[in-house]
Amino acid sequence: MSSLPTITTPIPALVVGADALTFDQLRLLVADSELVLISATADEATTISGEDFDGRVIVGTDWPSEQALMQFCHAIRQRFGARTRIAAIAGLPQHSPNFYSGAFGVDAIVQRPIGPNMLFQLRQAFGQDPVDYRPRDVKAELKRALDDGSTGELVVRSGSASAMIFIEEGHIVWALLSTMPTSLHEVLQYAGLSLDEETLRAVVDESQRKGVHFIEVLVSWGLLSDTSGRDAVRLHVSDRVRMILSLPNPVAMFLPKKRRKQERFRFRSNELFRSGDLRPRQSDGALLEIDAAREKELPTMDAINATLAEVMATEGVVGAAIVSRQTGASLAHGGTHIDANVLWSEYALISTLASGARDVMATTDEHCYLMRPLGSVPQLLLFTVISLEQSSLGLARTSLARIDLR
Repeated sequence: MSSLPTITTPIPALVVGADALTFDQLRLLVADSELVLISATADEATTISGEDFDGRVIVGTDWPSEQALMQFCHAIRQRFGARTRIAAIAGLPQHSPNFYSGAFGVDAIVQRPIGPNMLFQLRQAFGQDPVDYRPRDVKAELKRALDDGSTGELVVRSGSASAMIFIEEGHIVWALLSTMPTSLHEVLQYAGLSLDEETLRAVVDESQRKGVHFIEVLVSWGLLSDTSGRDAVRLHVSDRVRMILSLPNPVAMFLPKKRRKQERFRFRSNELFRSGDLRPRQSDGALLEIDAAREKELPTMDAINATLAEVMATEGVVGAAIVSRQTGASLAHGGTHIDANVLWSEYALISTLASGARDVMATTDEHCYLMRPLGSVPQLLLFTVISLEQSSLGLARTSLARIDLR
């Protein structure tokens, strides 16, 4: 069992995909500790010498695409194996990347706003004994179990996510994914059936009392046809298995086990997948595939920096940042009065208010913190800190409203 490093043992950790404001905030919170944070690009992180780096990485939300983030996490685990520990600084749960989905296979998640317990959380993430993440092909394991007519459970682990695919005589019976708990209501949506909570509980109770499938109960009660019930289960199982197969760099193991037969509600692979869906993944060696569509949507950094300079020249503005509406990452910032947690809190609120939000404002005795969409570019938000001693709030808001990206 390894112990936590002492304060005299420097521990390097790479910070990848975090904007400058977030990096500065992290560095301040772990100052004078054993953790030494190093800002790095994805390419730098995956090519650094193993003698200089022990596989500890912090990832943020600033990525060109979710595919790029998945590929990066996979590349880090391939390079550093069991030593790898990846901690994620999460954005809003309903926004991408959603680290809680398990798709990125991170070991620990820190939710914003970032608090003073950050050092404790990172020590927990980096100080525990790592799991052996030797990559294995889950598709190949599943195909083998189905082709052999096996009965048992395919257990899958991917970072903080776990999953199980239940197999009976070469058929898939059910699938569970820890990050997406299944409800009876969700399954019935595939059949276009909606039931109140009292009826759902009664169905479950009857199914358990009689030891029959819940679909059989619904059919016997006349609430569902036999065909539509089986199709609902098939569609649900197909979707869950596809999600499991998409988990990055998983560890998989098949456990032979006897199961009570489900002759009616079990499915062969050709009922769930298209031809070729169970082929093993092919790695093309590419680390990052820039999302061309997103790249075209955003203005150039020259335009963003020019707009930021115009904002900073506005009377009363003592700090400003231009923020991605998709992730909350700061693309550019200036001034010395930016509180990253205030920025994040206003971003969370404006995201909650959705596309109709015009601005979010908070004031203290000395400053006003204002966030609003940036002119004609809905993908960007402008966050400003206004000194109430240097300008009136009304004048500053009027001046800022005229600013747009050119």
